[in-house]
Amino acid sequence: MTEQLAGRQKEQLNRQQNKQQPGREQVMYLLSLLLLAGLVWYLHRFTQPLQGDDSWFSTKLDVYTMPGYLVWRYENWTSRLLPETFLAILTHGHFLLWCLLDTALLLLLITSLRELLGLPRTAQSIGMLTLMTAFVPVNILYSAGWIATSTNYFWPLACGCYALLPLRRLADHRPVRRPEYGSFTAALLFAANQEQMAAILLLLYLGAICGLYLQEHRSTAPAKRSHLPVYPLVLTALLVLSLVFIMTCPGNGLRETTEIRKWFPQFPQYGFGQKLLMGYLTTMVYYVAGVGHQLLFPVFSLILAVAVWSQCSVWWKRTAAVLPVIGT
Repeated sequence: MTEQLAGRQKEQLNRQQNKQQPGREQVMYLLSLLLLAGLVWYLHRFTQPLQGDDSWFSTKLDVYTMPGYLVWRYENWTSRLLPETFLAILTHGHFLLWCLLDTALLLLLITSLRELLGLPRTAQSIGMLTLMTAFVPVNILYSAGWIATSTNYFWPLACGCYALLPLRRLADHRPVRRPEYGSFTAALLFAANQEQMAAILLLLYLGAICGLYLQEHRSTAPAKRSHLPVYPLVLTALLVLSLVFIMTCPGNGLRETTEIRKWFPQFPQYGFGQKLLMGYLTTMVYYVAGVGHQLLFPVFSLILAVAVWSQCSVWWKRTAAVLPVIGT
């Protein structure tokens, strides 16, 4: 009860600070979001509809009804029914609507990251996070077609970051406002329909809940212990159900068999250790060695080395910090 009261007081204090925040700073924050939205909308002018897999999906609603299409995909290829719904609709002559939704999802990602990282509501925060996302190579965003790639990967990422905000509120002892229950739940369901995001979100939710439970029982007398809020537990249960849905989908198994037979027939002959090593080496070659023209790892290594050299005088730590920069 004491922590919940402290959380409410902190929430009220934050609201008062936001009200007392200089009007110019709030205006600059909103203008930075509008500027970002305008820039992203403008950049969508350079995208082309019906590239890659988009052209294949664009004709499916001419052949199937939406329920029939989803049943067919579930039985033969994928459990990602929510992204597939948007994909089938948006490729069917709604490219401008995709541009609008894609712009909104980028804003959702930026604002969610700002709150997750505890950054202030300033234009500087938006600018810094925008520069961070700009390091992601453009070719990743249309590898399977603009709409297919965004609905299957970028949108679940943005919704997943937004769905983590209840954990941030729980850690800060701040309540979830009533209108946010629906938006957090919808975002989590969409993100968890993609298997990688479902696994990541479940691990984060389980880790956060277990950590808070242990902290509560170690630092609080039994008589003063408070129960964990119900809402994060409900979201965790939804994540478990989503993973069960993914693992029992017949289409996922058929897709795996088809893809292995087409691209890597020798894959079943390798042991677990060999598969793990191949996955590690492939990832390192792509991101670290620069085969995919990645900038994120070299820039991160450089920033880390500069930070270590400015804050630490131990020679071996400085040497260790420089090695990744030399290697890339």
